Amino acid sequence: MTQSPIPPPFPPQPPQPLDYHGDRSGFDPSARAQRRGNAIFSIARFVAAMVVMLIILGIFLAVIPRLERVYADFGTKLPLITQLVLDISRFVRTPIGWVVAAVIACIVAVVVAVLPIPRRWLRLLVIFIMALVVITLALAVLLPIVNLMDNISAGKK
Repeated sequence: MTQSPIPPPFPPQPPQPLDYHGDRSGFDPSARAQRRGNAIFSIARFVAAMVVMLIILGIFLAVIPRLERVYADFGTKLPLITQLVLDISRFVRTPIGWVVAAVIACIVAVVVAVLPIPRRWLRLLVIFIMALVVITLALAVLLPIVNLMDNISAGKK
């Protein structure tokens, strides 16, 4: 008898079931430990998002009203973005605004905690959006001051 040089093909393996995170690790204990770690990480992301939302809420409740009084003393027309931030701050200080702010903060925190962000570009996009929010708030605060400085310097000439 001669042996054939090509071994017979192996029968196809049945696909393993997908676990909660979409990988094919089946029910192996290390995958369970990894899922448990992801759950803890999700809680950490939830807490971090709630802290960020509370800081933003604090800015709207404590900082913006003080700046509103300062801007009223300027006597100039405020830029649109500053007017929008002042209107949001006035709304948040109402009882309905508190409820809306709490609901929005919880929704954002839950989405951040539950949303898997596996790709690097997606994580960078989330950071980019957060940076845009911070830059928008900074522009809303600083543009009236720059506008006032322009008006003062134009009056001296």
